[in-house]
Amino acid sequence: MSLEANDSGRRVRLARDAATHDEVVTEVWLQNGTTSESGPLVFRCSELSDAEGTVLDGAEVRFDPPEMEPLPARSSRAVSVSLVSTAAPRPGIYRGTIQAHGAPGLWLPLEVAIEPC
Repeated sequence: MSLEANDSGRRVRLARDAATHDEVVTEVWLQNGTTSESGPLVFRCSELSDAEGTVLDGAEVRFDPPEMEPLPARSSRAVSVSLVSTAAPRPGIYRGTIQAHGAPGLWLPLEVAIEPC
C-alpha cells in the first residue's frame, strides 16, 4: 500500500472461527514511492462494525510494530496486522479503516470475517 496514494480497491482481510481465541495475523507492505521520508508512523484502526452497526466487541486490532520510524524515500517496510479477542465474537463480517498518524494519505479498508462454528 502506498503511503501517498489511496487505493480503495485493496483491503486487508482477517478470517477466523467464532469458537477459537487464536490470534489471526496478516502482513501489509507499506511503500514510500516519494522523494522524501514519511513519518514517524503510528498505526490505528477504527471501530469494527457490521452492516447493521453492531460493533465487534471483545476484539482488538494490533500492529507490529505499533509505531514505525520514518520510512525513507523510495523504500518499503512490512507491518503485521492481527486480531486478538478476549471472548468468542458473534459471527459476521465487520469492517473498519486502518490509518497512520504521520502519513495522512494512507488508509486501508479492513474486513474481519468471524465464521460460525
